[in-house]
Amino acid sequence: MVNFMVNWSQIYRGLNLNPVPFHDRCVILKQKSTTSLAESEKPKNFKVKTIPAGEKAIPEFASVMGRLMGNVVTAIPFTRKSLKKMKNVATIDLPEGEFISTDDLLTAHIWRSLIVVRKGQGLASYNDKVTTLIRACNFRKRLELDPGYAANGVGQVTTELTVGEILTMKPLDVARNLRGSLTAHTRADVTARTSWLKNQQDKGFQTKTEFDPDALSFVVSSWGFSWWEAQFGDSIPLCFDHGAHVPIVSVIVPRLNGDGVVVYASGKEEACTAFANAMPPQAC
Repeated sequence: MVNFMVNWSQIYRGLNLNPVPFHDRCVILKQKSTTSLAESEKPKNFKVKTIPAGEKAIPEFASVMGRLMGNVVTAIPFTRKSLKKMKNVATIDLPEGEFISTDDLLTAHIWRSLIVVRKGQGLASYNDKVTTLIRACNFRKRLELDPGYAANGVGQVTTELTVGEILTMKPLDVARNLRGSLTAHTRADVTARTSWLKNQQDKGFQTKTEFDPDALSFVVSSWGFSWWEAQFGDSIPLCFDHGAHVPIVSVIVPRLNGDGVVVYASGKEEACTAFANAMPPQAC
């Protein structure tokens, strides 16, 4: 979507399309894969369910939505400088030769803050309850897709820990778990999932993400696009705003010119306050 806006602005300014849109959406299925799964066999660690035609997909956490939904959004800004400081402090104990990204670390803090919110809502009372972090993973480079691939180039990668682990582990160790899940997500996983999804949809099924009854499955999406490049002459974007929309979702978007990020979460006012208070103090 952002590529579309940037290209639109480039045409307005008399420039060429860059990247040029590439419309073969089935190119993923043409990728060579080492998987031996049958198209009807659901890949492991893929939290997606099938819904028969005509049936309504009801989220597993629907019964607790009354406790969660609200019309308040919190937006927490972090400058590039504050993020660097946060990572420098956290990675002092990182084993030599191991890598985590700033996004891994920030996502770890977000996951813990969301659990703090759920405890306040009475939905994370037991430390042995499993919580799942569903993370958007851009697989365009992993599959060497054309830069202009005009279709969804993002899939979900999940990490599971218990409530007790999230609340007692160092953010660095949570981040290492998150990085491990991303590293383990291979080209073969993407092609196997794509094949299974197409197979199910060809049969007439809807495919929806699986959650849990206690709303302890969270989606954290980090959108690293340069939205400020969509400049229409003298009209230059000032910010990119995102409301997060539902209380199981948190979104990370870049600030103007990439000077850090803004973290969004939504829900009732007390939940948004608890989320903000649980986040690192380096926010500015």
